[in-house]
Amino acid sequence: LLPWKTGEFFFLELLYTLFMSETITDAQLVQKTLKNPDEYARIIDRFEGPLERYIARITRADHEDVEELLQTIFIKAYRSLNGFDIRLKLSSWLYRIAHNVCVDYLRKNSKKTHMSLDAEDEYSQALIESIASEDNVSLYLVTEEQKRSVRNIIQRLPDKYRTVIILFFAEGKSYDEISDILQIPVNSVGTLLNRAKKHFLALSQEPQFSHLFTYA
Repeated sequence: LLPWKTGEFFFLELLYTLFMSETITDAQLVQKTLKNPDEYARIIDRFEGPLERYIARITRADHEDVEELLQTIFIKAYRSLNGFDIRLKLSSWLYRIAHNVCVDYLRKNSKKTHMSLDAEDEYSQALIESIASEDNVSLYLVTEEQKRSVRNIIQRLPDKYRTVIILFFAEGKSYDEISDILQIPVNSVGTLLNRAKKHFLALSQEPQFSHLFTYA
């Protein structure tokens, strides 16, 4: 066999493997993992990026703590995989575990200084537009001072409000998914989200922030 054909074969094999990794469903991936634990690496590959961002957003922890929390989540998930209901979304199940781990971390580290996240402007703007459409508020993030203030307000929200805002606006989760993650009725998700937005709006009217936004 010619050398270039050998290289071509392995290249095509790699492309096929990557393609199959993307097309296989979560339920199939769980079933494969239960039969062969080595397949769990594919679950980690699929979800570690989104979960790492979620952990950082919720806890505002430093990189080392985020990595440790991520490892804890995947260990807990692996140990509980036999009990996973394949009728559910794997992502929601993993986010539920992540949520519980993050809540425990925040409870134990309530006095710890947290990092300020700078790369949140896109979902911050989505939040602002949602509030503006419902509360006759003219809000648009233009200056860096405005963007920084919005991030500060989000960080000041009570954990339950910050969590639902992050799940909906940053993670793009549906009401049904948030219901699964937080273990609350679907109808309660909308109520919680509305309360979170009103709490954000109230904080934005404090003297240190009010000059940054226009209220109709």
